[in-house]
Amino acid sequence: PQQIAGKRVLELGAGVGLAGLMAQQLGAAVWQTDHRADVLLLAQENARQNGVTLPHQFIADWRNWKHTARYDLILGADILYERAMHRHLAPIFHHNLTPGGTLVLSDPSRPQALELIAALENQGWRIDIEMRTITLPLSGRDNKSVDVSILTCQCP
Repeated sequence: PQQIAGKRVLELGAGVGLAGLMAQQLGAAVWQTDHRADVLLLAQENARQNGVTLPHQFIADWRNWKHTARYDLILGADILYERAMHRHLAPIFHHNLTPGGTLVLSDPSRPQALELIAALENQGWRIDIEMRTITLPLSGRDNKSVDVSILTCQCP
């Protein structure tokens, strides 16, 4: 919590908004983004239902990114699945993260995610990879486990 409180946080591809809402709850100023307005509405509803102050939100397409603000922390959960988007994401990481800022990504251990991380490392980013096994409770079935990579990248 001490590492998040008071920080400016950008959440890319908010989805249900969990990462951004947790950061907001821990005292960060959060900006959630997604390219779909209905997804941001879902994140707003999740904030309301959980008693979390609504974060800032804006619609953004990584392929046509015009946002210039800088952030101490950028979060992205399962956003590296499409290789074609990596060429759009990497400049966002570089331009919107403050010098020395942190990028935290989670991914279900796809090879293409590691390709982008390797490219960042070659550009001077400090990378830490932590593997976690997450058990997903499924109603009416046996629980399923997924290996998730938590990628923490320090901006040069």
